[in-house]
Amino acid sequence: FAAALTHCQPYRLEYRIVSRSGQISHIRNQANMICDSRGDILRLIGTAMDLTEVKSLTEALHEEKERLHITLDSIGEAVISTDREMHITFMNPVAEKMTGWANTIALGQPIDQIIHLTDSSTGLNVENPVWYCLNGVSPPQNNLSLILHSRDGERYDIKDSVAPLKTLEGETVGAVMVFQDVSESREMMRKLSYSASHDALTG
Repeated sequence: FAAALTHCQPYRLEYRIVSRSGQISHIRNQANMICDSRGDILRLIGTAMDLTEVKSLTEALHEEKERLHITLDSIGEAVISTDREMHITFMNPVAEKMTGWANTIALGQPIDQIIHLTDSSTGLNVENPVWYCLNGVSPPQNNLSLILHSRDGERYDIKDSVAPLKTLEGETVGAVMVFQDVSESREMMRKLSYSASHDALTG
């Protein structure tokens, strides 16, 4: 505290006060010093603000964010979030594995550079479902059968869902895309469909 008063400059100081009951209050002091011609401090003019509620809300928000990240890291589906311009803001470990991109590298990149999708029946490139979500457009029906192409050459049949991220005022600020690997189930369905329409002996 004494060091802050040395040069007759405005200062800000945050500290804790513990009451007799043990309750902790967080205080911020902001003050300007009035000095004489020799630079000696004559008086201080400033304010003291109680930041206890702000600190509590900040800590609660941090804890909630940590719980959210732990949950997203432990679920079996891939989760990717973007901002309004479709730049990636988060990827969980499953999304990293399936796309072949590390979260640290993918952050800030356009989702189209990270997620490469094609139609399973035609092989043609498909517009990312996030685009439809952010622009309020319903995706075409053929988007129901998508292939995700990993950075390392792997292919995954995926089932996806996308939802907008909104502020309390209802403004869309991004989107969350969740998808899962359904390669095994779709392969089984293809085999069952083939068996139903072909004779086992003659083919």
